[in-house]
Amino acid sequence: MKTNAVIVSLLLVVIGIWGYYQRFYPVQGHGSWVLQVVHENLEGVSAFVYIDEDLYLVQEWTGGKFNGKLMLIDAQGSRTVLLENLKKPDGMSVYHGRPIFSQESGVHSLTRILEENIPFSLTQKFRNAEQIDVVQESGVEVIYVVEDLASGRLLKYFPQEERVETLLTGLQESEGVAVCADGSVLIAVKGTGEIHRVKPDGTHQVLLSGLNKPAGVSCSGDEFLIVEDTSHGNLYRGTLDNPEPLEIIASHLRSAQSILKISPGHIMVSEQGRARIIEFREKASGP
Repeated sequence: MKTNAVIVSLLLVVIGIWGYYQRFYPVQGHGSWVLQVVHENLEGVSAFVYIDEDLYLVQEWTGGKFNGKLMLIDAQGSRTVLLENLKKPDGMSVYHGRPIFSQESGVHSLTRILEENIPFSLTQKFRNAEQIDVVQESGVEVIYVVEDLASGRLLKYFPQEERVETLLTGLQESEGVAVCADGSVLIAVKGTGEIHRVKPDGTHQVLLSGLNKPAGVSCSGDEFLIVEDTSHGNLYRGTLDNPEPLEIIASHLRSAQSILKISPGHIMVSEQGRARIIEFREKASGP
């Protein structure tokens, strides 16, 4: 009995150490990547966008409750809460030059923030809209939407026509969507640990598998970025033509949600598990 008690005690110690390691080990930049925390104390932080020098972000919850918020952080660092009592706002993009966001919990319209920071809800409603991306096609801005459901869809929304097309079904907990320069759409499917790709001709493929709860995805040119929503996640970089092996930009991220590529070698990531936004920069090689 004593031996069993000792073994149990040792197991509990190991589990405790591993839990502490997962929770508190600092984020590490790999290779030539260095990081800096740029915004802190942002409970429930999820998606974010820049409009000129103003940072708009959504918080899925605040105060330990599902009291979601939309916040503006200006160039001087001043913070203004623009909207409260939102139902788990989680996706964000830029539509006609202004921020637009989705709400994951329930059935809601997408909300665009007009000049003077006035909210305006689009007509079409979506169920469990997790993430969105806006792209211009044939001179018209369309919105791609993924649903965070056990069997969710990739949708294409034409606001001016109030028309929605279903591009893909059967996605298990989709949490990220991004449109690439060639018109391909990338979807981060958290439930299966995969990145799916839908080409402009409708061809569908699993681009990557074996990831640990991929959440945010970003695409610029031929390059894409991925973050994992786990207590010990990575930030990856890859290319559409040669997606593997992925480059690890950073590790030990805790519940990372969204990625914003500012410029080549300059990336920002929301780390929900530590309530902050981190900036990554790639140092130039050479002396």
